[in-house]
Amino acid sequence: VFADKPIVYSLEPFTVNLSNQEEEKIVQLEVNLEMLDERSYEEIVGKSAMVRDTVVRILSEKKYQDIASIQGKL
Repeated sequence: VFADKPIVYSLEPFTVNLSNQEEEKIVQLEVNLEMLDERSYEEIVGKSAMVRDTVVRILSEKKYQDIASIQGKL
């Protein structure tokens, strides 16, 4: 880890089913988390399954229309 470079932790890419009842929609994503320090990095490594589960739960409640716009992606 270099002081002038960010500390980044990348989750493995994964797929989430969206909450569309009319038709099946999925989103494929890769999550990269930028840490403030090495301590944060160590903490997130130990909680990566929880982070991934949280992202899946949030996205599985969304409909395609919720995330199709620029605002939805942000």
